[in-house]
Amino acid sequence: MLIAKTIIHECIHAYLNIKLCDPTIGMDIPSINNMDVQNVINMNYNGFRPNTQDQHDFIYNFMLPTMQTILFQVKDLLVTPTQNSDMLTLTMHITEGASGTPFNWTDAYINLSLSGLQNCNFFKNEIATFDTQGNITTTVNSSKTASFIQYNNYLKNYLNKN
Repeated sequence: MLIAKTIIHECIHAYLNIKLCDPTIGMDIPSINNMDVQNVINMNYNGFRPNTQDQHDFIYNFMLPTMQTILFQVKDLLVTPTQNSDMLTLTMHITEGASGTPFNWTDAYINLSLSGLQNCNFFKNEIATFDTQGNITTTVNSSKTASFIQYNNYLKNYLNKN
């Protein structure tokens, strides 16, 4: 699952780079504010300026549902029944002071898809800011931050077991 998420993430970068070079190549994304991908990129992201997080902002704003759908579709191919059973016994402690809630795959797909986007503006403005070692420096939304950290830690720990 972790490798699949990385491959999906990098494929989106490749797709965006191809569309930026020649918007007529490949399929379009039909529902981006009633505009084609090229117009959205140029209007909102200044053609993906070099050395910025603009592509990650685009992924955050437009591609997360696609990533989550793909992860849902491949989960049973990549997660063993034992790993799945182990994950479903976990309790998440997202809201401070509240009782725990059971692990669920829908939230796992959301938080796994966010992994790799921590430096984009939208992540920083809506969830949290992390330093280069992965430590929280600013929390914007404590529930989203706790969910992001716990789900990604559990996925790394439980899916890396044999």
